Amino acid sequence: MAKMFNKSEYTLATLAGIFSVLIWSTTIAYSKSVMQTEGNYNAMFLIYFFSGFVILGMLWLWQRKELLVKWKKLSLQFYLKIGIFLFINNVLLYIAIGLASNEDELLIVAIINYLWPIITYVIKVPMFRLKPKLFLFILSIILAVTGVVMALYQSYSLPQFLNLIQSAGTNFWAYLLTLLTAVSWGIYSNLIKKYNTDDDMAALPVIFIISGLFFLFYQLFNGQFSLSVFHSLFTNHELLYMIVGPTSMGYLFWYIAMKKGNKNLVISLSFLIPVFSILFISLKYSKEINIFFWFAAFLLIAGAYLSYKAVPEVK
Repeated sequence: MAKMFNKSEYTLATLAGIFSVLIWSTTIAYSKSVMQTEGNYNAMFLIYFFSGFVILGMLWLWQRKELLVKWKKLSLQFYLKIGIFLFINNVLLYIAIGLASNEDELLIVAIINYLWPIITYVIKVPMFRLKPKLFLFILSIILAVTGVVMALYQSYSLPQFLNLIQSAGTNFWAYLLTLLTAVSWGIYSNLIKKYNTDDDMAALPVIFIISGLFFLFYQLFNGQFSLSVFHSLFTNHELLYMIVGPTSMGYLFWYIAMKKGNKNLVISLSFLIPVFSILFISLKYSKEINIFFWFAAFLLIAGAYLSYKAVPEVK
């Protein structure tokens, strides 16, 4: 009976991980939609601030005693040395999404954002002094960069892209901030390993609430905050989905899968997020996707998978 229960728990935890991959894939499409209705910074505040409390509530119901112990172990140094990179990731990603002015730019943001697996492994190799399978590792980087270049090529010729960099318009900043988002996630996930703080779930509600407060203070500083934004919590279904779905349940279900499910299967499926993300953008905005965007996504997936195979696990 115990074995049957454990097998059932293992299966449910794995399904939770698969679900987290799917709902994470909707983040860019639906967060942009919420920004269009609520305003960029109001949406960012509402999503992160209230998702922090949703995660806190779920953790409190699930593991109240363990949560208090974990909070005591997570010192201020954790937030200053490690948590700060998740905060940066939160802030930059949503600013980048807000800066994307059309669906093509949103697709490019989605593609660049999913450089994070490659960047994570690129950072991991020197940080942990690992010896990757050099040919596979270099090939993975080439494939990922080619994917990003292919995505950019759909919207810009080389002269246009050089002008884009020179003029430093909003689309340039959207792409640059997205790249920095991927870098910050790579640093964060490696530091978690380096300092043996794999069980960092307890820190998420704190970091998310602080991320939300950052956007709130920005709005207050610019005199653009109104209490009327809270009304959207009762009327905007997409906002509620972003709070409860990708930004809360996505992280919690991933955590459950990593602890109790088929970790390798879920991680492998997570490499498909670029394709799912493009698919959800296409469905959400009724946009026909150029085939080269799909090729770009598959190159990213191939690069991520090869880097996963090329770089040994941290012992």
